[in-house]
Amino acid sequence: MLGRDIYETRCVLCHGPAGEGNGRMSKIIKSPPPYNLTLSRLPKAYLIDIVTKGGEAMQRSGQMPPWGDQLNEQEINQVVSYVMSLRK
Repeated sequence: MLGRDIYETRCVLCHGPAGEGNGRMSKIIKSPPPYNLTLSRLPKAYLIDIVTKGGEAMQRSGQMPPWGDQLNEQEINQVVSYVMSLRK
């Protein structure tokens, strides 16, 4: 699954294997800590924007990098769909 593969290479360090915000970088990134994606209820369009533009552009954490220059539209859609599948 493309979305899972992208998540595991780009997102897991901060958000953790299950999206709970407990990745290895969560020991360093504290203010704010990586978000627990299992709790997210944000719409898909917003998630696409934050993955594409990064957290700072969306008035969220400046630690969240913009992936729009490294991932194409299909890849972003796939990773967002995967992130939404992690919701509890």
